[in-house]
Amino acid sequence: MKNGLENRKVTPGSLIKWFGKIRIKQKLVLIIMIVSLASMLIASGSFLIYERIIMQQRMASDLSALVEMLADNCEAALSFNDPTDAKHILSSLKAVDSIAFASIYQADGTVFATYQRSDFEMGKIPEPQSDGYHFGKDWLVIFKQISLGGKPIGTAYLQSDLSAISEFLRQSLITLGVVVMFSALFAYYLAIRLQRVVSTPIFHLSETAAAISKNRDYSIRASIFGEDELGVLTAAFNEMLSEVEKSHSSIRDSERKFRTLVDNIPVKVFMKDKESVYLSCNPSYAADLDISPEEISGKTDYDYYPVGVAEKYRADDKRIIESGKREDIEEEFIQHGRHCWVQTIKIPIMDDANNVTGILGVFWDITERKLAEEMREIHVAQLENQSAELERFTYTVSHDLRSPIITIKGFLGELIKDAEEGDIDRLHGDIKRISTAATKMGNLLEDLLNLSRIGRIADEPVDVSLDKLAHEVAESLHGPISERGVRLEIESDLPIVRGDHVRLHEVMQNLIENAIKFMGDQTRPGIQVGSRCVDDETIIYVRDNGQGIDPVYLDKIFGLFEQLDGKTEGTGIGLALVKRIIEYHGGRIWVESEGPECGSSFCFTIPLKGVS
Repeated sequence: MKNGLENRKVTPGSLIKWFGKIRIKQKLVLIIMIVSLASMLIASGSFLIYERIIMQQRMASDLSALVEMLADNCEAALSFNDPTDAKHILSSLKAVDSIAFASIYQADGTVFATYQRSDFEMGKIPEPQSDGYHFGKDWLVIFKQISLGGKPIGTAYLQSDLSAISEFLRQSLITLGVVVMFSALFAYYLAIRLQRVVSTPIFHLSETAAAISKNRDYSIRASIFGEDELGVLTAAFNEMLSEVEKSHSSIRDSERKFRTLVDNIPVKVFMKDKESVYLSCNPSYAADLDISPEEISGKTDYDYYPVGVAEKYRADDKRIIESGKREDIEEEFIQHGRHCWVQTIKIPIMDDANNVTGILGVFWDITERKLAEEMREIHVAQLENQSAELERFTYTVSHDLRSPIITIKGFLGELIKDAEEGDIDRLHGDIKRISTAATKMGNLLEDLLNLSRIGRIADEPVDVSLDKLAHEVAESLHGPISERGVRLEIESDLPIVRGDHVRLHEVMQNLIENAIKFMGDQTRPGIQVGSRCVDDETIIYVRDNGQGIDPVYLDKIFGLFEQLDGKTEGTGIGLALVKRIIEYHGGRIWVESEGPECGSSFCFTIPLKGVS
């Protein structure tokens, strides 16, 4: 119970808060009543204090006269030492109801005679004092010296209660209370009537403001009730409304134009608050999310995007809000379930105090541009590779073509010399060397011609069975395979692919020929043609147990005119030709080898039948 009372304890702050909540007419009535009651109470209190002082002064004057008369009457009794006579004189005080006790002292201070009211019981009788009086809490006490012939012979003492004053004050208080009550009622009546002079204009002004706020109708005007300060205030309020109406009309017109622009521009627009909660968006953005523009209010990126994407957007928003700076961002976006690239501009929204209150975002699809940039980078890389390849090609061709020409030219001289000398055996040798050089030059030119045709001249793609193709190549290479004693294994479940049959035949033939050529000193040479499936991708391989490849050369082996072993026959174009054909078919090729004498596996992928 105590705690409940403490919780409801009235404080000045709570009174002020309560006063601020009541209506203006109640405030005015309350203020008038407080002022009126305070004035009446102060006046009544002042009257009672004044009357008490006057009553005390009058009572002191009356009793002072009475004690002086008593002293004069007791001179003879003291002179003749007659206490009985003095007591008889004191008994006359019964006529004064307020006197409770009286006494006569002799000159030496001993009590000579006393009087005590019947309903009063005196305790210790006080010692005689000098002439005078003083008021206590409930008593008035008076001392008066008794003299005879100018010589002190005793002292008279009176003690009177203050009941007369208390009764007068009580009656006055009741009278004043009645007067104050009726005056308060009259003041309340006047306050109710008079407060309307002030409250009516204010109340009407308040109702006008409430109607404007509720209906957003700035054409409403408040009535003016006078030419005082309230009239001036109302006139200023109406003038302000006129300005607000003009501004509001201008703002609505600007907002309509802005909304028309935002709703029809071919970009996405959105607004968020400081907590990255959506406030609004334009129809273009809402269409990407399959919602109406109104539905986005109160939602976050987590409601529309995967967690990773939403967290990325949230981090961007937080960074911009903290820095207060605009950012231009290229980022991924999900549009109708499709990942694409967008260009996003996020701008912090500032209030009048230059504090960030939210974010305005604008973005548009740049997927085609990004794809074009990627294609450009690919083309640039291809051009750089082709330029480097062309440089190597020019150098190598000039070197490799010059070598057989020099050989032919040199042996033509020997051929003429041998013919003149009639040395038939040497003549045949020279012719053979010239023929070999010419053949080598012809092979080089043929390979270069084949390489240049890839991508320009091609047969119509058909379904090609790699199993059948591998056996065709094996049949065409029967001589080299038998001569080297190679055991060739072809898996029976090789896939069917889609491509140029002639070119794919060249791929398989080059890879098997390459494996035969680089068997090294292997006593039991073997080649295996097969396939394996890794991560839903079919990989075709040509594996041998030959001399293998040092891992440092795995990336160079498909380069134009790259020959890791200069002693072997060939132009250095075969594997480059294979790589070009595989890439033309949309596949990729690589080589796997653990090192020298560990064999090699040439692996490639190519689109299967029915897969585009």
